[in-house]
Amino acid sequence: MNNPLKNINAFLPYCLLIVFLTGYLYIGYFLERSSAIPLMLTYSILFAIYGLLLFKLKKTALISFSVFFSLLIRLSLLFALPNLSDDFYRFIWDGRLLNHGINPFIHLPSYYIENPTLSPEGINRDLYLKLNSPEYFTIYPPVNQFIFWLSALLSPNSIVGSVIVIRVFILLTEAGNFYIIDKLLNIYNLPRKNLLIYALNPLVILELSGNLHFEGVVVFFVLAGVYLLKRHRLLYAAASFALAISTKLIPVIFLPLIFSKLSFRKTLYFYLMCGLVTLLTFLPLLSTEFVQGVSSSFSLYFKKFEFNASLYYLLRAYGYHLQGYNIIGTAGSFLALITLMAIVHYAFYESYTRQKTLPHCFLWALLIYLSFTTTLHPWYIIPLIAYCLFTSYRFPVLWAFLIFFTYLQYKPGGFLENLNLVLIEYALLFAFLLWEWGRNYFQKMGLSRDIQC
Repeated sequence: MNNPLKNINAFLPYCLLIVFLTGYLYIGYFLERSSAIPLMLTYSILFAIYGLLLFKLKKTALISFSVFFSLLIRLSLLFALPNLSDDFYRFIWDGRLLNHGINPFIHLPSYYIENPTLSPEGINRDLYLKLNSPEYFTIYPPVNQFIFWLSALLSPNSIVGSVIVIRVFILLTEAGNFYIIDKLLNIYNLPRKNLLIYALNPLVILELSGNLHFEGVVVFFVLAGVYLLKRHRLLYAAASFALAISTKLIPVIFLPLIFSKLSFRKTLYFYLMCGLVTLLTFLPLLSTEFVQGVSSSFSLYFKKFEFNASLYYLLRAYGYHLQGYNIIGTAGSFLALITLMAIVHYAFYESYTRQKTLPHCFLWALLIYLSFTTTLHPWYIIPLIAYCLFTSYRFPVLWAFLIFFTYLQYKPGGFLENLNLVLIEYALLFAFLLWEWGRNYFQKMGLSRDIQC
């Protein structure tokens, strides 16, 4: 006689996946970021289903099906305009300039509005008014610019068409991520189920396939580099890391950690090849104006931008108390220096102990960077989710839930940051992180299943 409960349990994962898909379609096609309550409620439901799926999916066949289904969810957003971020308008702006042979780093967007006779087709006031930072030079490195150019080449007059081209590229790198993560989990002798932590994560799906952010591309090139290092293909690994740097720049902070895993001679070769490939990718854009524009953007990033920060907000509060004004002009540069020193110190520590894998080291290096940064948008933490798969730490998963609530601060009339939300986010995050660290410390994680790279 059939057991009804057994039949229900057999079909439950499939039912959950259907509801999962429905939630993404609702957010992707019907909600705006100013619709705070419906957005947060739907996201919370998605995260609850995500947790249930991680608990329920144990059979190999179900894991493979769920990974494939997660790709279908991403594909279902193919025709949706990003509704939680408007960065994509700058992607299209840069791409249209490149499609007409114009370096997007040379002039501010306002230059083309003030000189309409010099504006190429598609660079107009309607698109200009949609840019979220028109007073700043573009900040996107060559790999991004290539994709922007391709989107404009294939769809020169359609915003939706350009979005589809960019999204297809991101979908392809996500499929590549699944493949590389699966390979590395096998190499490190870790459960294949860990792949689901990344593949089904709501923040990963919404911010990458939904909002067209490029952290997933960075994850692909970084983890491909680790995989190639494991295969002793040093040149290709260096090239892969170079492409990661040419996508987001932040992977530069991982370079000191390479020294902790390779011999001195191999490290020098790796750095040389990585630097050469990076230079080659930047070469088509290099000019005096490029250097000035990038320098201006970085200066503004460290001296003006602030959002959802942790340690910086404490320093800022101290500055207000001591000086009576916002000290970001000096604090941003100071924290950047502290970040560099902390990561280099950690790299030297790892070169001495050699206890952790490269993804494990990347997890901590990136956490250091994000802890000291003045600006932290939700999509910035996505690489942490990927790197934590190769460790016993799961704090990035909790963070993926907490950080999404920064969207509560977007109102129909604009944006207003709520520091109480920021306090709750980081109090819960660091409390959980401390608990995980203490648990691992007392379990003597140095003798655990982590494998040397």
